[in-house]
Amino acid sequence: MKKLLYIILFIQLGTFVLSQDRSTIFDTGDENPSQGSYPIIYTDENNIQAAADRFYVSHEYTLERFYVYISYEPESNIDYQQIEVEICENENSAPGTPIATKTITLLPSNEQGSWYAASLINDCIKTNPSSYYWIVVKPLEGTTASWVYSEHPTHYYSTTEDGGQTWNGPTFGYGGSAIVQGEQIYIPPYDGGDVNGDFIVNILDVVAMIQFILGNIEFTDEQIEAGDMNQDGGINI
Repeated sequence: MKKLLYIILFIQLGTFVLSQDRSTIFDTGDENPSQGSYPIIYTDENNIQAAADRFYVSHEYTLERFYVYISYEPESNIDYQQIEVEICENENSAPGTPIATKTITLLPSNEQGSWYAASLINDCIKTNPSSYYWIVVKPLEGTTASWVYSEHPTHYYSTTEDGGQTWNGPTFGYGGSAIVQGEQIYIPPYDGGDVNGDFIVNILDVVAMIQFILGNIEFTDEQIEAGDMNQDGGINI
């Protein structure tokens, strides 16, 4: 019986502590874009063409994955070129400090254009609410690729010719086709459960509530109020 009480109360507390909602944070709205593109070309260390899309985050998210639509012209069927995709903070209306960086290998079989994806789930990267960010596509050495335009001229984008040391824009128009996904994090307004008064809700509170229910310890009125998770007037199963 005691074990069952632990399980039920632990699950109950978990629903109050943290909730998540998977969302698409940014989407240029293209399934198979086919018009122009931004050059993603590495000529030499002083000539590196790249591009970026700006997007707005209204809430706090944990980044989950991103997608970019890239085309390139391989020199052979074993010419696996590479790009680097970054999620960057917004600094002076341009891409700033990267908070996520992934290297993607382009496939010769998809030279006409394809969606490439990278997972960010294991990186545990959080965004700040009410903030702008950028998704940036850069070439690695030897890469001659293109970031295909979005089909709708409703995005802010920027370009660079020196690998991001300086940026042009931002400009309103056709951004590079991209999707950014994450999980929205929110804490419900009810802050009950902290029966031991240490300002966090964890297994120690569960143990204390079990002991109270079993009659092994006494609670103050304040502890009973904090432990009344469903607000029915008392602490029970």
